[in-house]
Amino acid sequence: MALKGDSSRKSKTALGVLMLTSVGVTEEDPGVRVDDPVGPKLLRWRDGMFAVGRMPRCHPLFRRAVERSDPGAYGFMIARLKYMDDVIREKLGEGVRQFVVLGAGYDTRSYRMRDALSAARVFEVDLPAMSQDKQARLARALGGLPSYVEFVDVDFNEEKFSDRLVERGLDVSLPTLFLLSGVSMYLPREAVLELLSQVAGRFGAGSSLLFDYFFAGVMESPERYRGGSQWVARARRAGEEPRFGLEMDDARSLLDSCGLRLETQCDMAELAERYLKRSDGTKVPDPYDFAAVAYAVVKE
Repeated sequence: MALKGDSSRKSKTALGVLMLTSVGVTEEDPGVRVDDPVGPKLLRWRDGMFAVGRMPRCHPLFRRAVERSDPGAYGFMIARLKYMDDVIREKLGEGVRQFVVLGAGYDTRSYRMRDALSAARVFEVDLPAMSQDKQARLARALGGLPSYVEFVDVDFNEEKFSDRLVERGLDVSLPTLFLLSGVSMYLPREAVLELLSQVAGRFGAGSSLLFDYFFAGVMESPERYRGGSQWVARARRAGEEPRFGLEMDDARSLLDSCGLRLETQCDMAELAERYLKRSDGTKVPDPYDFAAVAYAVVKE
């Protein structure tokens, strides 16, 4: 996540996501294990505490520690990632030919899901500093940058991402799948509405958006939610103030007002049932209870 703020600053939140998902790579049970051979390679020893993602021997202890310090974060990262992966593969299988990661941060789907993306053009959109840092990490981890990915620098405070995508070769007439993961909660409401409206107003029939959001209540009363107070405090320490929240009952009308039709949405309790159960009957600790993932299509 890094769509906002100072375009010269890299996101600690994005590094935190990379760290937690890298820890998920060493889960023993394949049912909950994160399938990501690329993510851990993007971490560097100079990333400080985030480098624990590169230290498999420390992962069992770290999982317990993070559940005490930030309850819900680890389960949330795993369940969200695995569900979004499933939706992306499904939609690509249905004929989507362009895949755009908005606020790409250190997301690795463009590289670890190459089989599903073989027939699609891939665009990663982010602030210049984040994009440059990621490209440097990728070049080191992969031995070079993949030619099939277009890295698109955008300052969302000053320019439209849709204009920059078209400049870089995206075909607005083709069905395009947009991914917005770990971003909306850090944007002002006006910026979220503008983003949704750009997706709906500029791109072709069959285009869609897969995104996550946090509930409005956690912004107002974080102590009511599992891990809410810890998440708000951590985000503020990282200089990424929580801003946008949405209740599930309000998602359909908000998307409709921007030209999108809600197809599905799942809260974290549902995703925990699907993705956080191990074969021996144990579970990954419960995720945050103040988040949901939604999939919406451009209205015809």
